[in-house]
Amino acid sequence: MMPSKRILLVLDDVDHRDQLEALAGSPKLFYPVSLIIFTSKDKQLLRSHRVDEIYNMEFLNDDESLELFASYAFKENHTASGFEEVAKKVVKYVKGHPLALKVLGRFLYEKPLCEWVSELDSLKLHPNDEIQRVLRRSYDDLNYTNIRVLVDKSLISISSDSSLQMHDLIQAMTKAIIREESTMHGKPSRLWISFEIYDVFCGNEVTEAVEVVDLMLKVVDVMLKKSCREDYRWDFELKDINMKLSGSLDFLSNELRLLDWKGFPFRLLPSSFYPKNIVAIDLSYSNIKHLWTTPKCLLRLKVMKLRHCRMLTSTPNFTEITNMEKLILEGCVNLTKLHPSVGTLKRLVVLDLRNCFFFFSTPSTGIQINLLQVRIVYGFETELSVMVVEIIQRKEDRK
Repeated sequence: MMPSKRILLVLDDVDHRDQLEALAGSPKLFYPVSLIIFTSKDKQLLRSHRVDEIYNMEFLNDDESLELFASYAFKENHTASGFEEVAKKVVKYVKGHPLALKVLGRFLYEKPLCEWVSELDSLKLHPNDEIQRVLRRSYDDLNYTNIRVLVDKSLISISSDSSLQMHDLIQAMTKAIIREESTMHGKPSRLWISFEIYDVFCGNEVTEAVEVVDLMLKVVDVMLKKSCREDYRWDFELKDINMKLSGSLDFLSNELRLLDWKGFPFRLLPSSFYPKNIVAIDLSYSNIKHLWTTPKCLLRLKVMKLRHCRMLTSTPNFTEITNMEKLILEGCVNLTKLHPSVGTLKRLVVLDLRNCFFFFSTPSTGIQINLLQVRIVYGFETELSVMVVEIIQRKEDRK
């Protein structure tokens, strides 16, 4: 029998096809113009059910977050006096995630300010169990992974500039999973907690199980020992480092995919360093003078950022780095040579030359860059900027 009334039906947190089939298996079950709303963290589940439209929910902004959090933490729509600063830190920690705001609000309700501060510090190392259980369901449902699957499961997102992003709470969940696995196997595969990294570097306790070291540390004095020896094939992710390093760097793993070491303190990379699978290099604000002196075949390298490398005097040979898309040389004030092979980079879309007071040392034919494809950024009037304008004008004249 055809239903005689239109309805509004909301099915919250749907995570299995059986739920959809049992409660909303077909549009014929409902009166015309009825509105059926599903909420789910699995886009593919909704697509396979042939829903009419999928809407991506945005996270709450700071004001909305504070109001929701206060409704659970203080049973008011505003923050209690004296708790304003720590409440803002909670909002910053969860970054607009409604579930986390509710859970932490209930957890901190009627607790004194000193406990709020202590609990917030603890959350950075030990995420809340209730939040983790909910977030982990998407991870546990994974049968195989690729970028599309991770996006569909709401584990990562793709921003407007095509970069991959992951919410801080999801990152905390993945770190908790890694720690569980490390406890089971007895040896950590990834290190990111400062005191653990310090113990590894200073105690020479590296094992073959270590795959990633994420050095997001405060200022720390570290003596580089034999722990970076060639016996171990580390896959480093070195991010936002602010360290005082002494000693020498004789080895980096050739298995690297990412080298993000801002403030790199050495003049040269290790001579044996040949990371054939590397995708991005960021040595901004470093003491690097030369990257390498002989051509290297790095077919996967797409991004090279060398902002404000004031000791840098020349760029490497790009002949066999054919997939380079972004070359950032902003502020390299002592750069005296831009290798002519930069003109062969057919995939190059950004060449940032702002505040590079250099001159070219090139063959008589000059550097030929497809300026219809490449966005050249410069911030001063030199022979380079004149050449850029002349080439653009010649291209316009030929149209």
